[in-house]
Amino acid sequence: MSHQQGRVIHDADSHIIEGRGWLESYATEYVKTNLETGAFDLNMKALDPLIAAADKRLAGDDPALTEALKSNIFAHPGKRNMWSAYGAVEKRERSDALSIMGVTSQLIFPSVGAGRFARSKDLEVVYGGCDALNRGMADFCADDTQLKSVGYLSLRDPERAQTSLKLALELGINAIWIGSDAVEGRAPSHIAYDPLWAMMEEAGVPVTLHIGSGQNMPSVYMNTGTERVLAGNIGNIETTKDNKVTVAIGLTGEVSGDITAHRVMVAGKVEGNIYAAERVEFHKESIVQGDISYGSIAVEHGARLLGLVIQNPNSSAASNSNADAKNVIRKAQEGSS
Repeated sequence: MSHQQGRVIHDADSHIIEGRGWLESYATEYVKTNLETGAFDLNMKALDPLIAAADKRLAGDDPALTEALKSNIFAHPGKRNMWSAYGAVEKRERSDALSIMGVTSQLIFPSVGAGRFARSKDLEVVYGGCDALNRGMADFCADDTQLKSVGYLSLRDPERAQTSLKLALELGINAIWIGSDAVEGRAPSHIAYDPLWAMMEEAGVPVTLHIGSGQNMPSVYMNTGTERVLAGNIGNIETTKDNKVTVAIGLTGEVSGDITAHRVMVAGKVEGNIYAAERVEFHKESIVQGDISYGSIAVEHGARLLGLVIQNPNSSAASNSNADAKNVIRKAQEGSS
């Protein structure tokens, strides 16, 4: 295919399409019995004709459809039936599909399996479900090094997570997917998870996650379980415009100096001015003794802002900068003197 000429292509977001009974086939009896329906019910009646058609093709009873899917692998209308798409369910087909598409390797995620146990109130089901899903993902990718399996790890219980991660690594899982939630009020950077990141670093296994969108970052993401202090630097924090860096001051964080950044999030204490070229957010526990220049602002009830709070009129322009934010404060101070 022309798109692959002179290129090495790695697909970083591929999926398997789990069929009915797929997760159960890798689960213990207890987990199998206690799996939840999940957000997507594989047993809904509306899926019966789709899955029946896919089963027929996979059984070799519709060779014409199989050849048509292979010959137009990117756009054949038959792939709208996810279970019938070439390579979606059957691992031997997936290896052939990569060859047809000209893809060197695929990072392969599960689709709906994690939804059947990840939010269970029973941690035996949560971690038994993780183990079952990871067995299935490892099995799907076991026969072809081009197929890179992505396992799932719940952070609900840091100690149980270590046991589940150990099994995933032993199975040969190539990457670990975690949810984007701040589980049990802990940020992903919480010190309780440090052993997990150390295990993955030692194994050379990366971490992946899907982030949310359209919301401000919840304040619990600042709960790292410890006070992190910049050694030898409790003064000014300044970033550059080009990097568009976000500076976050956690619940126990304290800064004695000015903060200059693209975005600033404060849950702790700042004694100094804040110059946010784009956006600034204040948690209900935050205390700021200084002036604030911002493009847009979010303030939780309870935040204490003790100084000038002024919108930067240039914040939406392409030329906005940290210097613009500082000039707003400087002009306001001159006008009030």
